[in-house]
Amino acid sequence: MKLKKLSLLFVLIFAISFTGFSQGDDEEGQMFGSKREVPSFSQHDFGQITQDVVEHTFTIKNNSIAELVVSEFIIPDGVGIILVDKVIKKKSEGKFIVTVNKNYIDEVGEFSKAIVVKTVQKKPMGVIETKETTYIVKGKF
Repeated sequence: MKLKKLSLLFVLIFAISFTGFSQGDDEEGQMFGSKREVPSFSQHDFGQITQDVVEHTFTIKNNSIAELVVSEFIIPDGVGIILVDKVIKKKSEGKFIVTVNKNYIDEVGEFSKAIVVKTVQKKPMGVIETKETTYIVKGKF
């Protein structure tokens, strides 16, 4: 009798924890074997660059009910980051500025550089969610 109750309790706990941890935002879903394009709000084309240094401000939207913390940037050569908002409050926006210095980019002509922004968010019930979002800057020298 105790084994049946223990088994039932285990199945119930498993079902609740599985549904709680497996929930994801619809916009984050990806079809198996496919790659999603980078959304337009995550890209900036400088066009023809005539200055040594250009910059663009990107916005990070936090539509969640929990604070979002920008934890890390992965940037390529010639690209710099100025983090304006490290902690983005719930239902709010944060910003970071991307600078491109043509003196530190080895490419001549067109270029495209990917910047990866890593974020951490503590969701309800103590779930910690980490994300990586790619932003693209491109242009011509």
